Amino acid sequence: MLTLRNLALAVALSLAATAPAAAVQGVGVPAQHLQLTTTLTQQYGVGEYDGTMDLTISSDGIVNGYYRPNGERIVTVTGGVDSSNGNIWLDFGFKGRLHVSGTLQNGTIAGATLIKGNVYEFKAQPATP
Repeated sequence: MLTLRNLALAVALSLAATAPAAAVQGVGVPAQHLQLTTTLTQQYGVGEYDGTMDLTISSDGIVNGYYRPNGERIVTVTGGVDSSNGNIWLDFGFKGRLHVSGTLQNGTIAGATLIKGNVYEFKAQPATP
């Protein structure tokens, strides 16, 4: 009888653990592809770094794409989006050499990063055809 009780408890715990996962699995946002123009500007400095970025955001919030700084080589971009509040994070290059945190709203990204102790503002907006 003790074995049957343990089995019943294990099944109940197993069902309880999988129920939230099943509910979350159906929640998502439509996948989207963004073509953006970007600027990276030092908060208290002069000048900016311009580029373009192509991102694909999956329905579960995973971000993949490419960043093309003007006049430089293409860099991979990975990251994630929290659909509940629009927070986004992006890692540029292998090993996330540049990490940007910000928000995604109406296809526009506004964020910031820290480079050698200086704050840089990052903006990406839909490219005009």
